[in-house]
Amino acid sequence: MYFIVVGAGKISYALINLLLENNHEVVLIEKDKDRSQQIADDFDIIAITDDATKDKVLEQANVKDCDAVVALTDSDEVNLIVGMIAKEKGAKKVAVRLAKTSYDKKILTKMGIDLSIHPEVAAAMYIEEVLLKPAVIDLAFLSSGETELAEILVTKDSEYIKKTIKQINTDEERIIGVFDGKRLKYPKYDYVLKENDKILIILNKEGTDASEEGEE
Repeated sequence: MYFIVVGAGKISYALINLLLENNHEVVLIEKDKDRSQQIADDFDIIAITDDATKDKVLEQANVKDCDAVVALTDSDEVNLIVGMIAKEKGAKKVAVRLAKTSYDKKILTKMGIDLSIHPEVAAAMYIEEVLLKPAVIDLAFLSSGETELAEILVTKDSEYIKKTIKQINTDEERIIGVFDGKRLKYPKYDYVLKENDKILIILNKEGTDASEEGEE
């Protein structure tokens, strides 16, 4: 798959590393020359040193043929603008990092945003889950850095829609929370996901092999 990552911060660095480890193609867009060059050198990828809010820059990155654009700059405004332009230009999926959590999810969906990423909130909820529900998560497994935490909006075309938690939860992915627009729930296995649910999901990067090693 082909991904365009916008912004060259710590999260971008980790994401690019994971994508390349899984044999995906990645292009970076970063307007700071030094940051752009650093990642290009570290990962041997194409890095476009320019402003991703310009139409021509996303076109240069071949946005119409990409599988996803991930905007991870420190600015909500920039990320949202990039997301809107990318979707208009043909990006299949758009994910944006947002510092504020008060955005109306319906408006975000209309803007073409498929996934909103709130790193600070996700981290806090993740810590709460570890502290209050240790049976759900293997602490040794977490400390090994073999998991990712994602917040995903369930859309009408989502692979998760109309599925139960039991159908989704496997060794590779496990839903630990669902936000239905009013409150965060710790859903039962028979809970059926519906459009506009926002799920908090743990993804196992190593798959079943990691689980089997933890059981020995």
